[in-house]
Amino acid sequence: MAARRMQKLLYLHTRDPVVTSPVIAMAEHDPARDDPPPGPIREEWPYDTVMDAMRDGWQVVHFPQQLAPFDDVETDLAGYEFILQKLETVDD
Repeated sequence: MAARRMQKLLYLHTRDPVVTSPVIAMAEHDPARDDPPPGPIREEWPYDTVMDAMRDGWQVVHFPQQLAPFDDVETDLAGYEFILQKLETVDD
């Protein structure tokens, strides 16, 4: 059985554009899974901050735009979006 590297993606939305800000939404994309799980509920989120995910081996590949303060009353965005990746070896 051959092994190969696969990239997992983690989208974390936070209240502020810093890695220590609380996570308010998240989504994980794992290409090794045939049936992705439904969006996790808050109690099941594995990380409270981006920094927590970084400590678990996730690497930030995209930092949010910091051009203006976030106001979720006037926009339909879910906070500041960080995109993280984790490379894992999987067996074929």
